[in-house]
Parts: sequence; structure tokens; C-alpha cells
Amino acid sequence: MREAGEIRVKKMSAHRHPYEHQSEALEVLGEMDKHSSFKSVLVIPTGGGKTLTACWWLLKGALNNNKKVLWLAHRQMLLEQAAKTFEDNAFSDVMTQRSGFTYRIISGAHQSMQEVQPGDDLLIVSKDSLCKRLKFLNKWLKKETEIYVIIDEAHHASAPTYEKILQHIQNRVASVKLLGLTATPFRTDTRYLSDVFPDDIAYKVDLIDLIKRGILSMPYFEECQTELVLTLTDQEKKQLMVDDFPIEIAEKMANHKLRNAAIVRQYDKEKYGPTIVFAINRLHALVLKSLFEKAKIRCGVIISRETDDILEMKQLVMENESIILDYQLGKIDVLINVNILTEGIDLPMTRSVFLTRPTTSAALMTQMIGRALRGVKAGGTHQAYIVSFIDDWQDQVKWVNAKTLLQDREEIVEEMGDEKEETQKMYEKISFAKLEEYIHLLDSSIDTKALESIPFIKRVPLGMYAFTLVDRGIERSHQILVYDSTKRRYDHLIAQLPTFFDYHHVHEEITSIQLLNKLTEICARRCFLGEMIPSYDERDIQALLRYFSRYREAPPFIPLDEMERKSLDLSQVACQIIEKNMTRAQQRAYIDSLWNDPEQLFSIYFHKKLFFVQQLNIELRRCLKEEENKQR
Repeated sequence: MREAGEIRVKKMSAHRHPYEHQSEALEVLGEMDKHSSFKSVLVIPTGGGKTLTACWWLLKGALNNNKKVLWLAHRQMLLEQAAKTFEDNAFSDVMTQRSGFTYRIISGAHQSMQEVQPGDDLLIVSKDSLCKRLKFLNKWLKKETEIYVIIDEAHHASAPTYEKILQHIQNRVASVKLLGLTATPFRTDTRYLSDVFPDDIAYKVDLIDLIKRGILSMPYFEECQTELVLTLTDQEKKQLMVDDFPIEIAEKMANHKLRNAAIVRQYDKEKYGPTIVFAINRLHALVLKSLFEKAKIRCGVIISRETDDILEMKQLVMENESIILDYQLGKIDVLINVNILTEGIDLPMTRSVFLTRPTTSAALMTQMIGRALRGVKAGGTHQAYIVSFIDDWQDQVKWVNAKTLLQDREEIVEEMGDEKEETQKMYEKISFAKLEEYIHLLDSSIDTKALESIPFIKRVPLGMYAFTLVDRGIERSHQILVYDSTKRRYDHLIAQLPTFFDYHHVHEEITSIQLLNKLTEICARRCFLGEMIPSYDERDIQALLRYFSRYREAPPFIPLDEMERKSLDLSQVACQIIEKNMTRAQQRAYIDSLWNDPEQLFSIYFHKKLFFVQQLNIELRRCLKEEENKQR
């Protein structure tokens, strides 16, 4: 697409609908957008559509409401992918208030910062191009009070260049809404992501969850032992621990004839299909290309090269794009790359990856194996082969194992016991269901005095009904939280449902909105009279009716363990703080210890520390008031 111009909104409905995890993420981002500013991260594994999710959110919200968006990335391919995603998804049912918006791509291979205009709606910018010419951003920011900043592949966001850019923007704009996108929320240098995104992870879905849902393909792991034995100096070990291959080691691996022959010999087109090979360096990629071609295997090489020469960069980008297109069209079977295809670009036809370079980085390994994990629902394959080539390092370096990386979560579950994992999942669902309540308590325009007036323990659910329904082709999870105030009412409704459906001659699944609304109104009048704090939600009654109409039985009720429930009582935490007469510093340390303690449920139940602290403050004020009343 062009380097700059206008994207016209297509006067038709979007041709695709979000997956369940994308719908969940969009709901959370929508709620988060109600805050004046935030610094948070969206975590969706490679192949799960994190770029598309962010673009949908921005098209429907920020750009639709005439807000400016700055999209930052560290590779040119990521910039072009983002621009195309915006263009492909600008539909009239997504953007209801605008007929179009302007964009501009800035990088060494595109336009320069000098060409930025104050009226540009969307800037898609290379972070290096921006960092060198930050002053040219000032005219774009001049009259803005609110701006959206997106950092693609946000595990790089702790780099000094990003820090400099963000500081420059924050000094000029009062309200900055910062969202990082990543598949791998790992630390990549001496700083943590939490330094850049203190509001934590807005939404996260695991790789294994997407595999189970069919969005990502089922991985099959193979290990091939090479005959390469390597001995390292202490300095080389230090370099490899930060994933930096010493030149001599890299050359020895790249030139090892038996190792390279084993890599090429392993490839079977019928079994592995379109395959991406991750090479060590440029020399290694070219050697492998020569060997593949001798074996009559069609292949190509793409290489990332740092250069300040704009003409050289544009030529390199054009060459890489041409080779990638050949791979997409099936003209080559093996795509050998160095430092490019770990991030961003969408190649769903890939059935296998060959890991010919080891890594100590969990982030890099996740991205490499993710290249082959595009599932059938996402236009990919049922299964994927992850082939690792194992050298003999005599246990001198702690390499990341591809198979172990995917299985870590399940192994931890086995060590902790299924019960603890299920408990965590349950409280995560409760946390998600209570997001609206948390947001209301933060909104000064909403009257929450009634909710705040009851003892905190009565705001902790007794349990929940948890089930899944299909809504317009999308599976949606429902969690109906049941409190002291509503337990008797729900029990009554559940008991009445069989005769209620017979009486109203409902013998098939409810599909009519009119009928559903009518039955919901009757149930509300019959079973939910009187004052309830917290109250019921008619949407929950509708979900119950839809479930019963389909399965002719009540959904499962999951009770909370009473001891765990009481452990969440913030009034007890508040009383402890007051009784011990803690100073502000002591309070902060105590709150941090509760939030970070893996044995506590606070971080799971409240989802965000902001919610935890805000509700604890409410309980502190209540306790202090009670203490004052006692003294009178």
C-alpha cells in the first residue's frame, strides 16, 4: 500500500468476526478506555491476532472519535502489516461516525518525520526514525490533550529509544493511553515490562488455550542430534547467556559440514511441507541455501541488515518481500531467514519450523515456534512440526527447549495439583465478571454508595454458574456471580425452570429475542423482588434461560471455598492496618506483599492492583469512621 494517504471506510459489514479471546480482549480494552490514561499490555500468542485485535479496538474507538494514534514498531515489516490491517478492517459497522481517516508510514524505507502533518490521524512509525527526529512530532502533538500510543512487539519496549519517545510525548500531552502488544511478556534486558507498563497486563490468553480451541495448530516436537561438540570460554558463556553468539562460535556452527548436511537431509517435503528455517547468521543461511538447492529443494533466503543507507534499505526490503511472496505463492518450499520472521508477518501456510540456532531467550523461542502454529480456524494447519537441532554443549549453556517451553504450564499444574489450577481459573473468571463493578467504583459520576455500604464479605460471591453459549457464531463464556443477596432468588428460579418452560410451551432452544425478553421480564418479576445488594443482572437471567432451553438442565454451580472467600475480606486487611498503626510507607509495603504473595488470591481476584488498592481504601475509610464512632 502507499506510504501515506486516506483510508476510506468501506460501506459494508466487516467480513470476519473476532474469536472468543479477541472479543474478551476488546471488552476489557473498551472498559480500560474509559480511564483518562493508562499504560498496559495486551498478551496474545503469535498467530492469535494481537495486531488485528488492537486495530479493531482503535478503529471502533479512538479513530472513530477523531483521536490521534501513534503506532510504534522496530521493524519495517511490522509497520506495513499494521497499515494493511487498518485498511482491510475499516468497515462502516466498525467505524460508524467517520467516512475515512488519514495515515502515514514513517521509516528509513518509507516517508520521513519531516513530512508529518498536524492533521494526520494515524502515524505508523519506526521507533528509530522517530527517536532521531522527535522535534518533528511536536507539530502533530501541539493541540492534543489525549493521544493513543501503541508499541508493537512490546517486549522490546524497555529499550532506551522507547523510553525517550514516551517521555517526550508525556511532557507534551496530558492524557496518554499506552498499550503494548506482545506474544511474550518476558523481560528482554535489565528492565522489566512493568517499568514501562505499570498498569500490568490488560488481557492475556495462553498459547495452550488457543491450541485447545483450534485457533493454533497442535505442535509435534522432534529433536535431531548433530555431531557438533563445542567447548566454550567463560567469556563466550557470558555472551551466549544474553543470546549473543560469539563470532568464532557462530562461524564454527555455520561451516560445520556434518551439521548442515543433517539439517538438509532431515527435510522431507511431503511430511514437513512449507518450512521456515531459523539460521544462525548470514553465512549460515547462504550455506544452507546452497545445500538445499543441491538437493533439488526450492528455497529462498531473507536477511535483516542494519544500514543507514535509505536506498540500500529499500532495495533489501524489496528483495525480502519478493522472496516472501514466492513462499506465500508456493514457488519455494523452504524459507531460510536470519532475524526477521520471529515477529509480525503472517505466513499461515507454514507447516514446520527448523530451529537450527539455539537460544537462551524464552521470548525468541516462543516467537520462532509460533511461526508454524497458525491453526485451521485461523487459515493454517491442523498440526505443526517443531524440529530442533541439538548440539553437544556439554551442559555449558542453559538453552531454551521448545517442547519444555510449551509444556511448562502443564508441568507446573501437575506439580501444584489440578485443584490449585482450577481454583485460580475460577477466580480469574470471577475477576473478569466483576470488571464492570470495579470500573463503576472508580467512576465518580456513578453513585456506588449502596454497594459500599454493605460489609465487604457480602460483595464476595458465594459461587458462580459458569457455562458457554454460542452467540452469532462465537463461543462466549458466561459467569453468573451469586451473592448472599441473590442466592435464594437464583435457587428459586432454577427450581421453577422445568415447569416454567412447560407452562410457556417452550420446547426448543430460544432463538427469538422477543420471546427471550418476555420470559426474562416474567422471571425477574417472579423471583427477584425486593432490595438486593449486589443486585441481579437481567443479562444473567437471559443467559440462564438460553442455557436451559438448549440443554434442559441447570448449568453447573461452582461454590467458593468458605476459607478462601473469607481470606479475600478487605475489611479484615483494613482493620489490621489500623490496629498496627502503620505509617504510609509500611502500608505500601504491606499492600505490595499481599499483592505479590503467590499464596494469596488478591492479584487473581482483583485482576489489577488499581482495583485492589481502591477498594482497600474504601474499607480503610469505613474502619476509621467506625473507630471514630466508638470513641464518641
